[in-house]
Amino acid sequence: MYGQTVKAFTVKKYGDMYRFCVYNPIEKYIPSEVDNLYLQEINFRPWEGVSFADDEYFEIKKNIKLECNLVRAKSRVIELGLCNDWDWFGTFTIDKKKYDRYDLKNYYKAFSNFIRNYRTRSGKDIKYLIIPEMHQDGAWHAHGLIKGLAIGEDLKSDGLPCKLQKMGFYNWLPYMARFGWCSFSPIKLKERVAFYITKYLYKGMAERINDYDGHLFYASKGLNSAEVLQRGELYQGDLRGYPMISNDWCSWVTMDRQDFENDIFLQKILNQ
Repeated sequence: MYGQTVKAFTVKKYGDMYRFCVYNPIEKYIPSEVDNLYLQEINFRPWEGVSFADDEYFEIKKNIKLECNLVRAKSRVIELGLCNDWDWFGTFTIDKKKYDRYDLKNYYKAFSNFIRNYRTRSGKDIKYLIIPEMHQDGAWHAHGLIKGLAIGEDLKSDGLPCKLQKMGFYNWLPYMARFGWCSFSPIKLKERVAFYITKYLYKGMAERINDYDGHLFYASKGLNSAEVLQRGELYQGDLRGYPMISNDWCSWVTMDRQDFENDIFLQKILNQ
């Protein structure tokens, strides 16, 4: 196996789904001109041999950090999406007459307190996973997943635009009274919506959120996380012919329990 690339991997259980992920070496996705500098930095060694202007270096460093944060956020959102039994996909608006639409940090603080108080009053175990998104004018709204709310008791069609009412969406009136209307649709395929929601995590939005001292996503405490079944290293040749989806950062495959238990390659890895 001499000369072959060694790659780290993980095998994780996400609720009823299983995911095998192989990570590309740092050199594959870090620009060549900053390879050594980046490796020095993450190992907490002094920076040496910087041959380009300071402003260029800090711009490169900022972009690397942003990309890493974005990948971690997407991975975590998918994990929380798959490992928890969500009921609703929702969009949360902010009415300028009720709250400052441009203050993300204070909006989330107020939103978190609102959920906590509603949970206490109703006795319901309400959980959420939301991703903020900015309008072109700089105002905010959010998309996310939520569980613990019921039609009739909590959700009604009142207060929504007619178009959304006809499409079968529901509004959360207590939220509307505090912040603005929101629209909820029932989740039919958990796996699909867990990946779909990551479309709101992209570089342009990450840059804006970073500028406003916010987070890429917000989640309730106590949510279920993935169970790590195995982690280790593989040679590139070990993966030859194994079907996976790939991007610049990693390659992966997701499957249900039956396919996982019948996958000879993965079962061999688990028994190493």
